[in-house]
Amino acid sequence: MNSKQRMITAMSLKEADCAPVMCQLSIGHLLRWMNVKPVDLWFTAQGCAHAWVEAQRRYRFDGILLNLCGPDRDVMQCVDRIEEDEYAQTIYWRPGRFDYTHTICPWDELPRNVWPDGEPFADFDTFDPDTDLPSRLEWLPVCQAMKYPIHPASCFDTLNLVKSMTHGEISLHGEVFSPWDYHLATFGPENALIAVIEDAGKVHAILEGYAELCAKWAVEQIQAGVNAITLSSPWAGGKFISRQQYQEFVQPYERIINNAVRAAGAFCCTHTCGALGDRLDLLMASNTCGIECLDPPPLGDVELKDAKEQTRGKVFIKGNMDSVNVLLKSTPREVKEYARACLETAMDGGGYILSASCAVAPHVPPENLEVLFDVVNEFGKY
Repeated sequence: MNSKQRMITAMSLKEADCAPVMCQLSIGHLLRWMNVKPVDLWFTAQGCAHAWVEAQRRYRFDGILLNLCGPDRDVMQCVDRIEEDEYAQTIYWRPGRFDYTHTICPWDELPRNVWPDGEPFADFDTFDPDTDLPSRLEWLPVCQAMKYPIHPASCFDTLNLVKSMTHGEISLHGEVFSPWDYHLATFGPENALIAVIEDAGKVHAILEGYAELCAKWAVEQIQAGVNAITLSSPWAGGKFISRQQYQEFVQPYERIINNAVRAAGAFCCTHTCGALGDRLDLLMASNTCGIECLDPPPLGDVELKDAKEQTRGKVFIKGNMDSVNVLLKSTPREVKEYARACLETAMDGGGYILSASCAVAPHVPPENLEVLFDVVNEFGKY
């Protein structure tokens, strides 16, 4: 089997030749270890594609998560100047191009747009779901301080480069964000959470609108060549909202996206960080094909054995390797033993992908990821 076939088999809840391995890499990890500058990664399709493919080859992962789309091909023509220091590259934009004046791009972290009067959030009270939502998805909530624009003419430039570089042998995964994430990013977390209490009906209308936009964007990525979609929902764990709130404000709208992904012939995987042990059943009821991150204690509250028992034959699971206390702080030998224990616990019967519980942190030593392929080949064969 090649990597793509191995991943598809696992996501189909079957046993492949061996358990696949695929970690989501933080942008900071790519910047620190893959010989790419922040401006090139964020604002050129070539820089982004080469970083992802270099990482896949170095770590011998079976899949790549393409969580950025191709940038505006003309965006670099809008640069006034780029300044560098020990902390970041900073792009100063020509006046009139954006609402923000400059973008700070750290050497090992997410970027931050800087607005003259602070980050602008929409006013919930005056927002009209019937007229203020766009006709197509216009941006990705990459981080709270940066809305990454989607440019229709160039949004698949990075994907097309990666497809060409990997020759159809690697599983390629696109990403959409949860409607709940868009709600928080549109109005700001504080006002968005207050709105849930004060005007739940309007919140539902907004979430439904975003769900339709996200579903459309997911299907467009599938049509462009990805074979799976990660539905990123990092604000939906137990440390942020209750099980009841999850069931009301997250699950039904993520189900809309998952249904669309399945209908388009691809796999969907829900990415929720932190404590979700009390809502694995709700995630499965959203019609997802798979669940990550499955953060173990102390990062979350999921024991891999329990998760396997709950999900066996229903959805694939991906993750549970402690991204901080193991991958970041341990030796390669300790990582190898931890990964072996994950395989022994969860690979039986198929449907398990060896992975970090959440995104691999910027300063995780590459040698701690390089051993994962060796572990699978030594202990992960069916």
